[in-house]
Amino acid sequence: MRFDLVLDNANIFTVDASRPRAGSVGIIADRIVAVSERHGLSSHEAERTVDLDGRFVVPGFNDAHNHMPAFGATLNEVPLNAGTVGSIEELVAAIGERVATVPAGTWVVGAGYDHNKLAEGRHPTCHELDRVSAEHPVLLNHTSGHFATLNTAAMRLARIGEVDVPAGGWSRSETMANRTGYSRSRPNNWCGSCSIPARSTRWSRTSTRRVISTCARA
Repeated sequence: MRFDLVLDNANIFTVDASRPRAGSVGIIADRIVAVSERHGLSSHEAERTVDLDGRFVVPGFNDAHNHMPAFGATLNEVPLNAGTVGSIEELVAAIGERVATVPAGTWVVGAGYDHNKLAEGRHPTCHELDRVSAEHPVLLNHTSGHFATLNTAAMRLARIGEVDVPAGGWSRSETMANRTGYSRSRPNNWCGSCSIPARSTRWSRTSTRRVISTCARA
């Protein structure tokens, strides 16, 4: 067998209860295909061999985590993830459906949109949202948590164009004249925190119960 890479002379944590430690691994492409004691693979050819001199090696980690209160909040918001909407047209329609169910002036928040997975490959704009939400402030939170799009009503409440955008981020909606509604990083958090009414304790408890129930079923 010829390996692409051999990591040798290492202290390897295998995540295998029957063999928790090893000293050498052989890799082909992106797969570990052989595990042995130190120098145990030396009889095989390898494109590259790295002597780790006893250093610790662990398999790649998938950091599967969430922020429980924030995730709980999204369960009450308009779902806009890639499995739910596939285009800006569908996203706007989903917001319009929620708008139709709540009184004028009520905040409508969308959760989990990903511009990379929308057919248009871009963020929605306030102009597109305004078509269905002239009397409702709308905030769309990006799946990354680092971007957002606001409609015109939301930007007015956030006083876009009247106050300075916080340092550490930027906004394409700094004036009402050239607005797009798109914001990034800290301005995103600032727009929501300074405009959306604080949630009640009862609301927070309900959201927490829902997220615990959701995670328990996963």
